[in-house]
Amino acid sequence: MTTPHTAICALCWSTFQAHTSYGLCPDCWSRDRLREFDRLESAKVKAERHNLPITLTLREWLATTSDFEGKCAYCQEIPYSFLEMVNPDAGLTWDNVVPVCRACSIHKACSFETAQNRVQAYLRRPIVDSLFAECSSEEVTT
Repeated sequence: MTTPHTAICALCWSTFQAHTSYGLCPDCWSRDRLREFDRLESAKVKAERHNLPITLTLREWLATTSDFEGKCAYCQEIPYSFLEMVNPDAGLTWDNVVPVCRACSIHKACSFETAQNRVQAYLRRPIVDSLFAECSSEEVTT
């Protein structure tokens, strides 16, 4: 067990005796907030690695997720999974981050056009060859 130390809460700025590395006082502590604290800390490590500006606070990130009602900023349907820097070079700042779901993150990285091309290629395939390519003639007729 760690020795308690004086800390300032990342949300309400009150002083409290911390027993962990989380910067949340007992009044602000919740599992959801701890998850977002971890998500933000991970994003900070990545931004530091790339020498990007970091000014986003936990309070600002929680406000952003609340603005999107816990859903992806892009599809606005699925609960978010990631904190995304919209402009990767602008850094981890309040005016550059949104919550994003796994699917939209993949589509954004690979482009929707790539997905459309993949679907079109699939639809142009020779149907018999692709459906039964790995089946023997006996399996197809039975």
